[in-house]
Amino acid sequence: MTFVLTRWNKSLLGASIGLSALIWTGTGFAQVPAVPAVPAVDPAPAVEPAKEAVEDAKDAAKDAKDAAKETAKDAKDAAKAAAQPVSGAVRDAARDAREGARDTVRDAREGVRDTARDARETVRDAREGVRDTVRDARETARDTVRDVRGAVNASGSARANLRWQDMQAADLGLWFNRSANDGLVIADVGTQGPIAKLGFQEGDRIVSVNGRTITRQADFMPYLYSGNVARVPIIVNRGGQQQTIYMEPQTFITHANSYQSDPLEQMGIVLDDRAQDKALVWRVTPRSPAFYAGLRGGDLITSLNKQPVANAAELSQLAAKAEPGPIALEVQRGDKPRLLEVDFQTPNTEVRSALRPDYDNAAPALAPAAPARSYYNNGYAPRRGLFRGRR
Repeated sequence: MTFVLTRWNKSLLGASIGLSALIWTGTGFAQVPAVPAVPAVDPAPAVEPAKEAVEDAKDAAKDAKDAAKETAKDAKDAAKAAAQPVSGAVRDAARDAREGARDTVRDAREGVRDTARDARETVRDAREGVRDTVRDARETARDTVRDVRGAVNASGSARANLRWQDMQAADLGLWFNRSANDGLVIADVGTQGPIAKLGFQEGDRIVSVNGRTITRQADFMPYLYSGNVARVPIIVNRGGQQQTIYMEPQTFITHANSYQSDPLEQMGIVLDDRAQDKALVWRVTPRSPAFYAGLRGGDLITSLNKQPVANAAELSQLAAKAEPGPIALEVQRGDKPRLLEVDFQTPNTEVRSALRPDYDNAAPALAPAAPARSYYNNGYAPRRGLFRGRR
């Protein structure tokens, strides 16, 4: 058996032992002699020091715990104090980074604004440059037109002083057959102007001018104007009979001085005046604007700058109103319409001594679409020349 002894049961145990004891001997119980009682011992004097020691130990432990807390607090404060400079450096670095980013963004925005401002200024300068260029071009065009008009007026003044010495028989509307051996034979007569009303005919042979026999073309103009006569008699031989036709030399001078340069001539277009009801091209002057545009003899001009053309007179009027530059010509070639562009330059204001191009000295022209009839095969010469002042 196991017994737990305490302060109280120890005393009881001692008393019971002092009374009696039975001992098992194997054959029965034997009574043991009583043991003398043990005097009681007071544990207080021994326990008090222990209690004080325990209290002291507790106080020491508390002091140690407090010392440890103080040490830990001091260590934490020291760590916090040590960490403060690092945190300040981090904050400073972060602040510097934020300020740097703000500066970068601000600089970028200012750069974008400056670029946009420069771009707007560049566009404005470009627009002003274009406006200046257009304005200069308009002023140049106005000056050119003004100069052309002045030159035309000056040319008109120069033509107003045209003398008969500056003229040829063709300026009067007469062309002679140079190959004729039997005198001065008329090869063609102009269909417009004063000459058309006098009665000359193709094939007439001029016998005399103002009473002077004539056989050469070079003598016609001097004989006509040398006498300073208002009406000069011209005797012609027609079919074996002589007829007298009167010419007024000053009338032709006046008509020549009033002649204006035909814009069709500047383009290089020669119309067939036999076809008065349409604008039919008889020939194209080589190396002229119409020649380079692709116009050909035999083409029928139906419009100029999208304005319909019904006849040669309308074409001449529209051409006279046209400004220098590209001119759109719509033509009928056979059964196919064609659209051509003629580069019409400033009209030539040079004083002319004839009312038609000098075909005799010009380079070979484009062949007409259909063979032209001549004096030798159909009884009359082709109606050559421009709409104004041609044969």
